[in-house]
Amino acid sequence: MLRDATNVVVHLAPAPLVARVSLTLGPARGTASLEDEVAFAAHAVARGARVVPPATLLPPGPHASNGFELTFWDHVAIAGEVDAGAAGRELRKLHDAVADFPRELPAFDRLDEAEGVIAGLQPASFADADDLAALRRALVVARERLAGLDVVIQPLHGDAHLGNVLQIASGPLWSDLENVCAGPREYDVACLAWRERVHGNPVGQALAGYGPYDTDLVEALMPALGVFLAAWTIVIVRRRPSLASARYGQERLRYVHELARG
Repeated sequence: MLRDATNVVVHLAPAPLVARVSLTLGPARGTASLEDEVAFAAHAVARGARVVPPATLLPPGPHASNGFELTFWDHVAIAGEVDAGAAGRELRKLHDAVADFPRELPAFDRLDEAEGVIAGLQPASFADADDLAALRRALVVARERLAGLDVVIQPLHGDAHLGNVLQIASGPLWSDLENVCAGPREYDVACLAWRERVHGNPVGQALAGYGPYDTDLVEALMPALGVFLAAWTIVIVRRRPSLASARYGQERLRYVHELARG
């Protein structure tokens, strides 16, 4: 097992093959979201972008098995720490490569999805009644910040932070494409910058590598990103609590409270 969070990710050793079993986002969104993920990755690879390729040994899917849906991906060998500057440069190249991706993708903000997740949450030891009330207020603020924005829409990674980059011998590969969406390029930039603001993860080299972007637009997009991430983080932490996930969740809830207070 390589990861257990929104998905269970398993290396099917000794084959150079990885299975991603959809547990949270996929079931909520339906099979089409997994089809988007695989098609986006295949299109990006065909255009020369550096993303983890869908499986080449067998059809990548999505496939249904025992009540779960899963996709298959080529296994890649990790070779050290992520080169953040190179990852930023490759993110811009990815944006260029997928600009003509033909499938219609969901809107980047996903606030309707977040609202549905929030509506299904009950107060518990992680995320009490005050937290959930703040999350509902923050949702309103996020919608207000988006209102009236005039943005150029194109296909995006949708969750472009350095934790979703795999460093292999030939350089960084972008991975974990379950949040592919359509929006302004700055939304992916906000995904990077938000992690530094909320979690203290340094991203200056990645932002410099990406190159020019609209800093004001990045600021306007962060609340929508924060509400979406906080809502789903509550679900994930309650499903699989750990010290690391709880710490990240508390940091995200602090952001939500600050946003709700204006």
